[in-house]
Amino acid sequence: MADLARYDPFGDPDDMFTVAAAAYYRVEARGFEDGSPEDHWYDEEAELRERFSAADDEFEEDLTSGGDAAGIETTGE
Repeated sequence: MADLARYDPFGDPDDMFTVAAAAYYRVEARGFEDGSPEDHWYDEEAELRERFSAADDEFEEDLTSGGDAAGIETTGE
């Protein structure tokens, strides 16, 4: 199994496009004021990393919490 702690979601060109697009829309909403393109990139990358980390934490919590299968409909094989 892959070590999620070592996974870098921003190493892939598609993911880099996600950061660039998110940074662009954030700056556009502010009227293209304040800061350099690099600052905008790093700010957006940090926010997305935080969001991904929080989502990973929630996912791992769901996996370890057990869960109740009583509401799941099953079919016989």
